[in-house]
Amino acid sequence: KIPSAPSKFGRAVEWRFGGYKILLGCDLIIFKSSAQPDSPFSSLKLLPRGEVPTRSKRLDVWLENVMCDIPSVVWGSPPAQSRSKRGLEDVRIQNTADLPVCDAPEEEGEEFSPESTLDHGRRLLEFLKDECVKDGGTYCLCREASGRPTRLLDMSPDVEEAPQQGVRSSMALPLASLCFRMAQQGTGEDQRRLWKKGLQLLEPFRKEKAHSSVYAMGALRLAQLCISAGLEEARSATGGESGAPFKEEVLLLLREALQQLEGAFSVLAPWYFFDVTPDVSSPGDGEPRSPQMGPSEPSVELETTNAVPPDGRGDAFADRRAGMEILRQAHAAYADAIIQLVKYCVVPVHVAWVSHGNREAGPQDVPKRKRVSVALLLVRLFWLSRAQISLGHLPDTKRKRECGYLEQSLLEMTGDALFALSCFTEKEAEELVGERGPCREGRSVVRYAANNLREWAHQQRQKCPQAKAAPKPRARRNRKSKTQPAEPLPAEAALAAAAERMAGLDPFRGLWDTKLAHAQYASDGRRATLFGSSGRAESLVVFERAAKLHGGATTEAAVTVYRKLAHLYNEAGAEKLMQPNSSGRIAAVEGFLVKAYHYMTQAQDNENASRVVLNLAKLFLDEATVSSEGFAQSEFTHHQYSMYRKGIACTEQATKLNSSLGRREHAMAQLKLGVHLMQFARHQERIGPPDTKRAPGSAPEKGGFLAVDSSPPTETLGALANRHLSRALKGFGEIGESREMAGCHYHLATLAQQELEAVAGREWTTSAQAKQSVAVRHCQKALEVFSVDSEHLREHLDVTVKLAALTAAAPRRGGASSDLAAVGMLVEAEGRIL
Repeated sequence: KIPSAPSKFGRAVEWRFGGYKILLGCDLIIFKSSAQPDSPFSSLKLLPRGEVPTRSKRLDVWLENVMCDIPSVVWGSPPAQSRSKRGLEDVRIQNTADLPVCDAPEEEGEEFSPESTLDHGRRLLEFLKDECVKDGGTYCLCREASGRPTRLLDMSPDVEEAPQQGVRSSMALPLASLCFRMAQQGTGEDQRRLWKKGLQLLEPFRKEKAHSSVYAMGALRLAQLCISAGLEEARSATGGESGAPFKEEVLLLLREALQQLEGAFSVLAPWYFFDVTPDVSSPGDGEPRSPQMGPSEPSVELETTNAVPPDGRGDAFADRRAGMEILRQAHAAYADAIIQLVKYCVVPVHVAWVSHGNREAGPQDVPKRKRVSVALLLVRLFWLSRAQISLGHLPDTKRKRECGYLEQSLLEMTGDALFALSCFTEKEAEELVGERGPCREGRSVVRYAANNLREWAHQQRQKCPQAKAAPKPRARRNRKSKTQPAEPLPAEAALAAAAERMAGLDPFRGLWDTKLAHAQYASDGRRATLFGSSGRAESLVVFERAAKLHGGATTEAAVTVYRKLAHLYNEAGAEKLMQPNSSGRIAAVEGFLVKAYHYMTQAQDNENASRVVLNLAKLFLDEATVSSEGFAQSEFTHHQYSMYRKGIACTEQATKLNSSLGRREHAMAQLKLGVHLMQFARHQERIGPPDTKRAPGSAPEKGGFLAVDSSPPTETLGALANRHLSRALKGFGEIGESREMAGCHYHLATLAQQELEAVAGREWTTSAQAKQSVAVRHCQKALEVFSVDSEHLREHLDVTVKLAALTAAAPRRGGASSDLAAVGMLVEAEGRIL
């Protein structure tokens, strides 16, 4: 059975032709032949039954045999299908040297000259030798079927010549198809170069209905490859002095991706100029209409509608559904390219500018640096708004299913930019974006930022001679020159090149400029609201949307968003706490801090969640301390007790989250509550009911650690004070705080002394005697810590006087005077002090 011809070259052949040594691919079928004694090999060529080889076939076989050094060829015809016989029919053998001469009488004049053929080949090789002069260059040699001139196409990577508009060639389409097919099998830079070359060849045909979809798909594929390559370059970067991972190649690749996608949008414009609703006219702002994906316009209708564009081009694409899919992929890729551009180019350049300026600028440069920093942040928001516009063209289902990561990244970056702008006050915003400021209009913002980046790049080049402006690619290199590896530039040089490249990127690119000028965070009218507290509130809203998209996941990206939200809510609570006291201030601060705690726990950061809860505890304890200013000082209110209990609950929760935090704060909160209750225990027996006139705090979630019992306690204030002071003593004992333990002993002795004073003049009972003994022991425990030295002298005197008073309060026993015993203690203490 005769095998089929291979689809690819089956072997490589080294052909020596004159002074040339050429490596060729060959798919020639070769068999052994016993009829040739000089060489056992013959090539095989099949012909239809009854036909003789034509001049072109003989020339083709002769060239192949000469190149492969095969002395003969076997001509044969396959057997008829009706016969069961296998093998070849009409087989005949012909020497390679006899192929130029025609052996059929009817083909007179069909000979060819071997010498002339080889001479043409020699001249062609000389031509290629003179023209193919680039090291590592790639060329395509072709000739049209109806023309004699042979054309050489330069497909080298450093050729940046713009395609000639309007120049059409019959070879352009097959060559473009060839480039696309080769690109699908290539990798790396060669693959991108082939896609780009194919698009250049297809440029004159891109607006024709038969080729526009192919051009758009090629541009989309090239853009996707550039985005992937840029991402790999960025991740492999080591970063500059400031640690920002920036590479100039990343910016160039992403810029190429944006240009290709914008070219695809221009080809896919027919989708913009019609709408599913018949009463909508063509856009009047000069820009292509983008489908508004929202509840009022289902995206499914865009796929199934039979509406045609206003100009009647109903057959703009052969496959409407495939064209819509290309458009959607282009929108997603466009947003992805912008996100990577902001992440790996815009932000690192801004960070480097800030880092170097902080070291080099003086106090007189601060106002200008603020203006430039605001301009760079606004430019970043312009880019992100452009990405948001691109994602807005996608149906909601596709955005959620396939573009969730892009949406999350976009919201996070937008929130970062808004938070950075919110660090500037409203007064500074008026100077920057007001009528006389440099950032009052979007395009002026871009120009102001670009001019300052170029100025900074010039300063960096002055410091480092190697930091030159980005060179333009040369059209050709000498054939004998050798490519030298590029030496890494110094940090100043790299930063200068980065700033120069960034200054040339304009977010107002002629596509969607009107939409961008009216975008939420790029509008001139809303720019002043991006600063100060309003800007911070806006950043909170954006981060909340990002957190909602993560859906409680614990990925690294989700945890980063949760941390940022927790930080913002913690800062918002601190800012609200510094404002003048009002009826809802405490409730608002509590709400902010509770949200900060919630997101810290979602981020599984128990240590910082514990710190947030301690801040919440401080809020409640401070409120319990100062809330009595609006009430009579003779009463300890239910609101104060609730605030204390919430503070204590927060310290307990902090200890549960992190055992090394909150234990001292918990004991101190118990001590404060006990002392406060003790101060009112002389004239107040119990805590009254809640005050309905006071504004309630925020309602905690059921079962949360803030869900304390709102009913008033039934114990007396003295019993409550004793309970909390005892808990404080236990807490300080667990952490080894001896001085605070002595303070608890002193306050417990004071509480017992108050209870003894309440029964003074009555019969001395066993209960009173027990209280007196307990109080004396507390004083003695306190004296063990408060020794007679300069550090604890005052505390030593206070405890000694209290111990003497407790001793004097006891009844006389056996004629002995309690007063004399108390005086003896004081005299002894005086002697120790002296």
